[in-house]
Amino acid sequence: WKCDLTTLECVKTDVKDSAAPAVETAEDAKVAAGRRQERGQREDSDHSSGRSPDGKWTAFVKDHNLFIKSRDDQKEVQLSADGKEGLAYGRLSWAPDSRTLVAFLIESGERKEVYLIQSSPPGGGRAKLQTRPYALPGDKFTTYELNLFDVTGPKQTKPDVDRFEH
Repeated sequence: WKCDLTTLECVKTDVKDSAAPAVETAEDAKVAAGRRQERGQREDSDHSSGRSPDGKWTAFVKDHNLFIKSRDDQKEVQLSADGKEGLAYGRLSWAPDSRTLVAFLIESGERKEVYLIQSSPPGGGRAKLQTRPYALPGDKFTTYELNLFDVTGPKQTKPDVDRFEH
């Protein structure tokens, strides 16, 4: 997937690009946009994009780890080193003062498909088989581990809270 952090639009790509920002899935982006709309927030008022509120930093995920890039000198600084295949950073959110970046270390769960039969499709005709991802009891859910990054240090803090499933 390749995600545009400004518009929160995600497009599935055929080529795996480890340098591409992997912040949210398309489903996550739609849910987040809906929540912002429910709260009456504009798209650009949310600090969950890669750019810090003061505009000095851009945060992104590369090789499953979190990086920031300075606007002034374009220098990349690696903030994390514990990301790996199947355990990558995402769901980035800046503090309003641009000093702290919140990110989750995400371990992907199983998103197996379920099958649905549309017995009466619009316009009539034969039934259609449809599939969609759906977690069933017993499946492994995606887990999220909270991490805070002080970008002035830089320093990583893992609060003493359990990972949560969603």
